[in-house]
This record gives sequence, C-alpha cells and structure tokens, in this order.
Amino acid sequence: MDEKVVKVCPECGINFAHIDHIAHGLEHWPEYLDPAKSSNEARKRQKLTMAGGVSLAEYLKSHGGE
Repeated sequence: MDEKVVKVCPECGINFAHIDHIAHGLEHWPEYLDPAKSSNEARKRQKLTMAGGVSLAEYLKSHGGE
C-alpha cells in the first residue's frame, strides 16, 4: 500500500492537504524576499513552501522536535 506523505508548511506546520500552499506562503512572506533584508532560513522556508511543503517529520526536526 502506497501512503501519501502529508505535507505541511515549513514555517508554521499547517497541513497543506486542503489549502493552497502558495497562497498560504504569501501570508508568511511577500512574493519576493530581498536577500539583503531577509534571513537565509526565511528564504529557505519560503522556497520549500512554494514547492509544496515538507513532511511533518522534517517540520518537527527543523523546529527542535523529534
């Protein structure tokens, strides 16, 4: 049985199963993040969000969870 991996927002962890991940990403960041004015982590998380999110395990690991 092939189980679908649930993707979540790498910033807040909300489940992307029934929401538009691109629109949700715009709630966290503007469309363009100026490298001189934003952190590497913010740009990384924005890119991951626009690509569809991360697994719950990846989210927990990046936020100090298990």
